[in-house]
Amino acid sequence: MHKQSILIVLLSIFLSINALGQELTVLGFRPTSEIMHVPIQRADANNEICAMIRVLLPVSGVTFEGQTVGDSPYNGSEYRVYMTRGTKMLKVNCPGHYPLMVDFRDYGINALEGKRIYELKLKAQTAGVQQQADPGANYLILNVQPAQGVSVKVDGTSQIVDGGTVSVYLKYGRHTYHVESDGYASEEGTVEIGPTSKTVKEVRLQSVMATLTVSPETPGCAIYVNDRLKGTGTWGGQLPAGLYRVEARKDGHRPQTVTIELSQRDSRTVTIPALSPVYGIINVNYRPVGAS
Repeated sequence: MHKQSILIVLLSIFLSINALGQELTVLGFRPTSEIMHVPIQRADANNEICAMIRVLLPVSGVTFEGQTVGDSPYNGSEYRVYMTRGTKMLKVNCPGHYPLMVDFRDYGINALEGKRIYELKLKAQTAGVQQQADPGANYLILNVQPAQGVSVKVDGTSQIVDGGTVSVYLKYGRHTYHVESDGYASEEGTVEIGPTSKTVKEVRLQSVMATLTVSPETPGCAIYVNDRLKGTGTWGGQLPAGLYRVEARKDGHRPQTVTIELSQRDSRTVTIPALSPVYGIINVNYRPVGAS
């Protein structure tokens, strides 16, 4: 009877420990293409820029052991762990879970590089609470200028532009974008989609329009560019690169035309020579002959 009681107590202790100790799971470890800007850099004791690991684990109270430098800030969904260059392993201590030793060499990374950002994605389970399933995708938001007349493609697929904003739901990983508009230099690039938050990219296309100023020598002329009335007197404005017929017209005068070819980012001034008046001929018959 005494042995049976001891066995029951030991079994209860084992079950309690097992219930409190959950397994952490590594979903992936990889270097990212993110640039480590100066505000987020941290130097070690040798004044060398550390590597930074973004540990994606939405559990508070997690601590880290190894060649870490300083504290590990937590924003509610991820930790920033700074480690010295050349580090090969990281130990993760998560409340209610068994400690986990992550060996970077198991993921094809022999050692951390300084001034580089890595991503460690972990899955944790709290007793009685199942962690929400990761959808494996997130949003890319492109804010583009100009907001009108612009064409946007993501991974080669055309997107709807609503008031200068494009929103597209993409799988985690690297994606391409291409933005173009008449009269502007196109822009393309790559973005990295991750689980922590929406990826927002600002795209401002640079104008390649030419600037043309038209100045007729005859005052009060109507100015036409490719047969479209632009103004009266003098006119200046922007035009896409191309060939243009510039004409000055005025009642009672013969029109003058100038042809000009504009290149991207040209700045040209056209002076239209003075218009010639149009004269009529009158034949006068008079009496008596010889009168003045």
